[in-house]
Amino acid sequence: MVTAKFKVTLISDYGSYRQITMSPVYSPDKASPNYSWSQATPCGELKMTITNPNAFNQFGVGKSYLMTFTETGD
Repeated sequence: MVTAKFKVTLISDYGSYRQITMSPVYSPDKASPNYSWSQATPCGELKMTITNPNAFNQFGVGKSYLMTFTETGD
């Protein structure tokens, strides 16, 4: 299992769907709560296309989200 913190950097609104672009939150400061995990995931990008308004309305530019990646075994 891997947990990462991502921040929304861009929301593109296409009417019936939105594309959410996120980047990992990174901190080189050892005193930061983001330091320990961000050493393993210092850069990257995640894009999601979401068609459900109840889901895409929960995202906002500048907001951060924790993501947990767990292998499903299939």
